[in-house]
Amino acid sequence: MKKYWLVWLALPFVLFAKEKQEYILSEGKGDEKRLDFQNDLFHKELCKAFTFASAMVDLEGKVVVDFGCGVSSAYRGIATFIGENGTYIGIDSSKKQIEVAQAKNPHIEYLCGDQTCTQIQEVLKRADIIYLRAVVMHQKDPQQFLEEFYSILRPGTVVLIQEPENTVGQKNMMRFIYPHSYVLCTLKDDLGRRRGFDYNFAGKASSVLSDLSPSTFIHLHENLWATCKQAKVMYEGIITNVKQSLLKDSFSEEELGVYVDALEMLPDSNQRTWILDELHTFIVQK
Repeated sequence: MKKYWLVWLALPFVLFAKEKQEYILSEGKGDEKRLDFQNDLFHKELCKAFTFASAMVDLEGKVVVDFGCGVSSAYRGIATFIGENGTYIGIDSSKKQIEVAQAKNPHIEYLCGDQTCTQIQEVLKRADIIYLRAVVMHQKDPQQFLEEFYSILRPGTVVLIQEPENTVGQKNMMRFIYPHSYVLCTLKDDLGRRRGFDYNFAGKASSVLSDLSPSTFIHLHENLWATCKQAKVMYEGIITNVKQSLLKDSFSEEELGVYVDALEMLPDSNQRTWILDELHTFIVQK
């Protein structure tokens, strides 16, 4: 098994949250703007992952499945790699997300469901490339999900997985630079914990994927930087969504107020920077 280990510095990443058909944050048309904004920030990382994949297989004309596609914000970026003869298929567990994606791209095939559905399994079996972004972290049992997902695929399939991790180093650095705002680094972990998810599973995923004995395994990890202005917009969007979502009863006003106060103290500046997460990119070929 070939293994490659690289470290990059790159641009920021913000997650959206879902568990099968139950999204933690809002979904559908009301959340399209947030997800598109997130995707714009994430575009560079998507391109890096697909560039690595293109060194393994010729992407032109291939079938790419965007598993957990949301409102299909990543479609345009992926389409540049597979060309006019390529096929993009979006899959998501949320009917509302699929409806928005289909309205945006009526010529694209979208399916609602997950890897347990027979129809979805058949699509995964014929895919050349499968892209998963912030999907594994929203599984109740990430290891079991990866093992079952991988077992569905045919030999030669390339899987691109991108997952964030909130590291101690990130928190310590932000605590040093922004002592009144660093608590925002814990917001994602807090969200996951209240819903029973391990949002830092990315740090453990390497050993799980390696144990699957893929023919090729590449692990990239990078600090994800944003301007403070961008970080402020993103955290504000998450906090607003929490107030309107399934988690609104999980936070007391005092608990949520801690994050609101920290957000107000974060500089509204394009000149100062913030580390959002460490992004792990796993490129696996069965």
